[in-house]
Amino acid sequence: MDEFLETRLERWSLRDPKMIQHNAAVSIFKVTRPLGDLAALKIYHRGHAGNETGAAPYLVSMAGRGVAKVLAVEPDALLTEWLHGPDLSDLTHMTLQAADQALVGLARNLLADPVPQIFLPTLSNWIADARRMLLSFEPTDARTCLFSVLRHSQTALVDYGKQQPLHGDLHHGNIIVTSNGAMAFDAKGVWGPKPYELANALRHPAKSAPVSGTALANRLAFVATALDIAPSDLAYWTAVKTALSVIWRGEVTSSASRRDLDRLRACLALCAQ
Repeated sequence: MDEFLETRLERWSLRDPKMIQHNAAVSIFKVTRPLGDLAALKIYHRGHAGNETGAAPYLVSMAGRGVAKVLAVEPDALLTEWLHGPDLSDLTHMTLQAADQALVGLARNLLADPVPQIFLPTLSNWIADARRMLLSFEPTDARTCLFSVLRHSQTALVDYGKQQPLHGDLHHGNIIVTSNGAMAFDAKGVWGPKPYELANALRHPAKSAPVSGTALANRLAFVATALDIAPSDLAYWTAVKTALSVIWRGEVTSSASRRDLDRLRACLALCAQ
C-alpha cells in the first residue's frame, strides 16, 4: 500500500480504500469512516496541494450553500464527505439545458452575499504563474494567442474591480445531484471576478459543450443573464480560463487543446460584438 495512503488511513481511522482517480499530482479514494459513512480522500503526491491550497478554506467558508463538507485537512491530503448521486455531466438523465439550469442555481448560492472574508490564492497569481509556464512552449501562433490573452487579463482584473472567493473549478463534472439538491466538490479556491466562476462550465461537459457559433453564444447568454453578468464579460473570462487550461495541460496540439483554442477564439470574437 502507498505510504501516503497508509499514513492517512491510520491517522484518520479510515478503511476500505477504493481508488477513484489517479494522476501524477493526486490520487482520490472512496473510503469508509469509523461509523460506516463514506468519504472522499484526496492525496497530493507532491506533499502540497499546489493550486488547490484554497480548496479547504473555500469549502469551509461555503458550508450550507451547497458544497461538500470538509472532514479533515493537512497540507498533503483532504478528506470530504462522499456525495451520493450522478454528476451533472451525466446527460443520460437530463438535457444540457437542464444541467446548465442546475449549475446556475448552485452558482447563484455560492456567489451570493455575504461574501466570506477569507484568504485564498488570487487569480492574478495563477495568471502570472501560467505566463511563466508558457515561456517553455514552442513558438507558434497558438502560443502567441495565449500570451496575448494572459497579458491583457492582468489589466482586465484591475478594470473589473470587485473580486470574491470562487470555487475555481465549477463545472458539471464537479457537481453531484444529491437527494438534497446540487452539491459542488473538488474546489480549487481562488479570489477572482464573478464571471470567472462560470467560465469553466462553458467548457463542459467536454463531449457536449458547443465550441463556437450560435450554440455557444446562446449558452453563454443564458448563463450570463441568469447570474446578472454581462455576456461580454463572461465570454472574456471564459477565454481566460480556457487559456489557463491549455497551458496547465502543457501542450497545444492535442484534440482537446485544439478544441479549447477554437472556443477561446470564438469567445474573444463574441467580446468584440
